[in-house]
Amino acid sequence: MYTNRYSIQKIGRYLLKRTVRIEPPYIIFIALLFLWNLFVYSWKGWGMPVLFSFTKFLFNITYLAPLFKVKWILIIFWTLGVEFQFYLLSGITYDTFMRSRWLR
Repeated sequence: MYTNRYSIQKIGRYLLKRTVRIEPPYIIFIALLFLWNLFVYSWKGWGMPVLFSFTKFLFNITYLAPLFKVKWILIIFWTLGVEFQFYLLSGITYDTFMRSRWLR
């Protein structure tokens, strides 16, 4: 951020770059998990017929699951939510901290 002279006006690009980095593998994994669940259920009759709904999927990929008391599709994904919160917070506060000599 320092090298690229980040400012709050660049927050959209900053968040887009981070989202493109973490979202595709996450969404692909969730899709594979969903397909695996459907395959195992139809082949062996194990598990639930549908592991998760579209609403649950939407809350999970936007990292809003805990705010709406929706369970994570896989509990380990809470770490991605914290990572995204960190990016959001750093994108919002970095410019303020760098402008203030006292805060730096």
